[in-house]
Amino acid sequence: MINRYLTPVFLMILSGAVYVIWVDAPYKDIAAQQAKAEVLRGYIADADNAQEELQKIAAQYDAFPPDGDRRLQVLLPKEIDTVRLIIDVNEIAARHGMGVNDPMVGKAATDESRPQAYVPYSLSFKTTATYDVFRDFLADLERSLALRDIVTVEFSSVASIAASSGSQPPDVAIFNFSIHIVSYGLH
Repeated sequence: MINRYLTPVFLMILSGAVYVIWVDAPYKDIAAQQAKAEVLRGYIADADNAQEELQKIAAQYDAFPPDGDRRLQVLLPKEIDTVRLIIDVNEIAARHGMGVNDPMVGKAATDESRPQAYVPYSLSFKTTATYDVFRDFLADLERSLALRDIVTVEFSSVASIAASSGSQPPDVAIFNFSIHIVSYGLH
């Protein structure tokens, strides 16, 4: 009779020992491997998404106009050549019979607490012209490809010419202009 109860208990203990010794470790290893496989599937999906994004960016780059790189470099150069900046502004002024006098170029003041992706450069100069010619000069300066902000324009009339000729109509009066421009370059 004892044999009747002892055999099932013995078989249960034996099966528990077989499970703990031979089955449990491989079972846990399989579960860990399945978790790693799931993580790797996620990485593969991320890589596929990144590849799709890269292909989209490459398509956008290919759609960029052929001279777009050159124009973008002129619009927002990596570094501003201050001498070239003065020469460019002087060329625009020369087209209107004007000259750039007393040019001053340097890095413009920035807020150090806020990081910026660009470096502003300040250009100040003086010129003399009629108002209509100066307005055309400013229009050409705005149309130039480089990114520039005209910060201030100050003007005064040329007293000696106005006094010697009596009263002049405003469209032929000559003015002295002081201009402050900010141009931008990348870091």
